[in-house]
Amino acid sequence: MTGEDHVASKLAEFRDRYDEFEVTTREGSIPTEEFETRTEKVRARSPFNARVLVERDGEVLLVRDHDWPGFWVEPGGTVESGEAIEQATRREITEETGIECRLTDLRGVVHFVGHDEADETKEVHLLQAFYWAEHERGDLDVQEEEIVEGRWWQTLPEEFHSNLGVPDGRFEVS
Repeated sequence: MTGEDHVASKLAEFRDRYDEFEVTTREGSIPTEEFETRTEKVRARSPFNARVLVERDGEVLLVRDHDWPGFWVEPGGTVESGEAIEQATRREITEETGIECRLTDLRGVVHFVGHDEADETKEVHLLQAFYWAEHERGDLDVQEEEIVEGRWWQTLPEEFHSNLGVPDGRFEVS
């Protein structure tokens, strides 16, 4: 099964499970010297990644991760091969922050298509799912090997970055 087939299959699964969610497709060129490395990385793990906005008492949990230390982002990470995306999402949150949560809804999905800049017929596909969740238990306990810092926010900071964009009006940007 190709990366595109995996993505199409997962989108069909989401459509069966969730009423409404936004699907955004983003395409871009990848330098030829990086294309094979990125493609192998996706094949070795999974073409799926998940992020989640965990809510607690009118606040939302955001993190700064090692890849984007200048931004506040949704916690989350890569879905391991054979792992259900929802299970992976909860696992990643707990590993990174010590927080346990209950997924409540799918905010949306971003389908990334990367083309080898020298050969547009070569593609790599990634699917990033974005969830809403409710805090169930646990205190914030940042695992520094996973993320740089974590914090509960009442309003989204100016440095908030999400591939899906600012969420549906539940939180204002300060």
